[in-house]
Amino acid sequence: MGYLGGSQSVSFILLCGLTAVVVIFNVLALTPSREETPLYNTNGGTYYVGGSKLQNEVNKVDSEAFINSLYRELKDTKKEELLAIMKKEMEAELKPVIIQDLKTNYREKHLDDIKQGLKEQVLQEFTEEFYTEKRVSYSIFEELKADYLRKHGKEIQNFALLEAFKEEGLPEIQLPLGFEIKLRNRMSRYVDRGKYFSHLLDDILFKNKPACDPLSSEEKGKGLNPTYQWDQRLLSESVLRSTNLNIPGGKFDAIQKAHDQVVKRLKSLPDPLPEILRGDGIVINGIKSSLSSVLVTIGSLKESGSTLPIEVILDSSEYDSQICDKLLPGLNGKCVILDKEIKLSIPQDAHTRKMLGILVSSFDNVIILDAGNLVVKNIDYILHSDPFLSTKMILWPDRWHKMTSPVYYRLARIDPGEMIRRDGVANDAPIVRILPKNKPSSCHFHDLQGIPKSISVDSGQIIMSKKEHWKSLLLSIYYNIYLKDFYQQLLYQGAPGSEERETIVPALHVMNERYFLKQQKLTSFEIGGHETTFAQLDPRQVAQYYQDWKGFLLDKGLDTRLNPYQSGVYTETLIKEFLSSKKKLLKDVQVDIEPALFRMEEYTSPEPLFIHPHNPKVDPVENARQGETYTRRNMGKIAKGPDWELKFHTIAKWVACKAITSEEYWTKVGSDRKEVCNRITQYVEFLTKDSVDSKSGDLKFTKL
Repeated sequence: MGYLGGSQSVSFILLCGLTAVVVIFNVLALTPSREETPLYNTNGGTYYVGGSKLQNEVNKVDSEAFINSLYRELKDTKKEELLAIMKKEMEAELKPVIIQDLKTNYREKHLDDIKQGLKEQVLQEFTEEFYTEKRVSYSIFEELKADYLRKHGKEIQNFALLEAFKEEGLPEIQLPLGFEIKLRNRMSRYVDRGKYFSHLLDDILFKNKPACDPLSSEEKGKGLNPTYQWDQRLLSESVLRSTNLNIPGGKFDAIQKAHDQVVKRLKSLPDPLPEILRGDGIVINGIKSSLSSVLVTIGSLKESGSTLPIEVILDSSEYDSQICDKLLPGLNGKCVILDKEIKLSIPQDAHTRKMLGILVSSFDNVIILDAGNLVVKNIDYILHSDPFLSTKMILWPDRWHKMTSPVYYRLARIDPGEMIRRDGVANDAPIVRILPKNKPSSCHFHDLQGIPKSISVDSGQIIMSKKEHWKSLLLSIYYNIYLKDFYQQLLYQGAPGSEERETIVPALHVMNERYFLKQQKLTSFEIGGHETTFAQLDPRQVAQYYQDWKGFLLDKGLDTRLNPYQSGVYTETLIKEFLSSKKKLLKDVQVDIEPALFRMEEYTSPEPLFIHPHNPKVDPVENARQGETYTRRNMGKIAKGPDWELKFHTIAKWVACKAITSEEYWTKVGSDRKEVCNRITQYVEFLTKDSVDSKSGDLKFTKL
């Protein structure tokens, strides 16, 4: 409303007061008493009129003196109150106008200064973050090194020539005593592996812990029943959501925000320097494992002809001087102590530490094995052939369908597309079955584009280029660090296993990195109805098998997405036709005029590359304590081919009787070396008696 001037407002208020007094006075005056008022009656109507007293009062009020007196009284008594009202009205209306005027004037005068100040602040913050990242990741060092190479190439060529002389076995040049240590110390000034790994963990992974409480048991919901990957159970989005996994909005936002931040940091992370990782090698996870089991794995590698260097990842409490400093160097191996590589407080669970061990190993192209996982071929060649060369990562399947929650994909901002696979559909089902009208309820969720296949992972063996998959490796470690509190139910939902195996593929998809993983029906060995051993196949042969299978389906006019390992009579019949179609009639060498001879060559299905005894393991120390292990064959009767059980336990005999001589080790494990040696020796003799290939007990690598 409009505002009146000061003098006008006072007059207005005084006038209102005066009017009220006059009205009240008139009411009183027009109600006179009978004693002072004459009575008049005209033709029946009776009324009263005022007398002289009333007339005097009217004349008094109507006088100018009375009005002036009332005006002065109101002005004197209501002055402060009236001023307060005026001030409040002015403040309510004029203050916003004044503030806006001040803002406008200040903006016009100081806008350029404000912009420049903000620009300098942002630039400083970005520069500090950029150079911190560059410094710790050593990308600046890499650029300086490249510049140095350009300027000092000749001197470096001379040094490389000396190295070549050494590799060729030419007379060694005597360097000053302690030269290697001095050189290593000088290089460590520029590349400190411990600081680099601490930066990755502390500044990226630990820093981005979700800012909320862990999921409660009620929020995690219940688990689903697991399903074998060769069974065609429909695990739709509706089924995967039936676990009642329910993360409240605020908590979901906190987990997603932390996930967004860590992914953003990892995607901007420069590649690690060659001083952090280079070359080819084998890493064996020995954390929380028996060193005797580790050595059996190394023995199987050497017996198969592998010449790659080996790193055994251990905790400091598992280190043994005789094994690490004397035995392993003779086998082209060494121990890597995790606690020395990462100078931080890190999680103690074996699975996170296994992934951290992969991180700190020095190789780029690396074959990663669990202790007790044994090889039956020379695996060195895997690194120089497909599918490794085309994907830089090979994974092997476990026996279960993936049961990852749709909530995880929403959290990771992965949008499922249309149905492109048919793992949830029987091979003999009509094509219309794979065109569902109601996708959430009638479509196998992991058949959708953009999300992983419905294949779980067996992480007992992994082959990867760490440089190519550095970011997904770190994200997988992030999932493992916070697995128990946040990610276990999101990724598993009742699927067997609760460790690192199901953290790898989701991380690969978030980072959009390539990998090779195909369905396989695991070959297993059983005794008394329980599994003792399973095998994983040669990926080179698996890739070729799938290529041949696809060609066979095309020739028959069938859907090329059919799973060759799906259970059922229909698939078994198809496989028989497939194998029969791949037989080859070969002509033998003809001698003189003898009739030509022909022979039929069978199609070779994928063969085992790894054999993993697990119940029991091939561990001479542990098995010597068991009652039944050495009373029978645990991998079943061998009809033909190499006797792998005999070979592996012969390696175990070498481990117990010859390899481990450390008294400290035998004291630590609480076993008598002679007793363990006698038990395994007797068992090898037992296996030799009924072996179809007793030569499997002759070891080649121990004679080198």
